Amino acid sequence: MKTCFESELVHVKYDPDKNIIIGIWLTSPTSEEYREGLNAVLQVCKRFRSRKGGVGLHRAGSY
Repeated sequence: MKTCFESELVHVKYDPDKNIIIGIWLTSPTSEEYREGLNAVLQVCKRFRSRKGGVGLHRAGSY
């Protein structure tokens, strides 16, 4: 799995074998931070032309 983006809030990874993007939230984001993180995921999706993805929210806090 290839790491495509990392910040204090989210890590975005790409699995070329499955052509899937994975976003892993590391902390509970504010609305603005969440938007920035999702934009990072979308940019990676565009770069690799992937239509599949998953998001790990287990570390993002309770909603």
